[in-house]
Amino acid sequence: DYRLWLEFRRVLFRSAELRFYDDYLLLFIERKYYSERNIKQEYLKMKYSDITKVKYLPNTSNKRFQIYGNGHSLQYDVKKDGSIAKQPSRDKIFEDGMIYFSTNLNQNIDFIEEIEKHSPLKVEIDNTNF
Repeated sequence: DYRLWLEFRRVLFRSAELRFYDDYLLLFIERKYYSERNIKQEYLKMKYSDITKVKYLPNTSNKRFQIYGNGHSLQYDVKKDGSIAKQPSRDKIFEDGMIYFSTNLNQNIDFIEEIEKHSPLKVEIDNTNF
């Protein structure tokens, strides 16, 4: 497998990792803050064959990538002591969905090159001004 670490300044994510495997990719989010008391660890998995489009939005403030298609979402509660629940609080198969991540704090990484090099996916660049 191949992994890319993503760093975020925003409160919503602390850090994430994009992992490439032979037939799927996985976006691992270490901590996602829905509120002060509602913190999740998330795993968002999409098979390459179920991905319909990968879009890069360079004109957004956060330099966002969006991956469209079908996938699997797992969420685990993060307890007050920082430990992770053993059972997922959410286990959902999604269709016609989207996962996304921002790259504005990771300017030293060419994400288009990395995605196209480590997967069969091609990235579409959307230069629309937002």
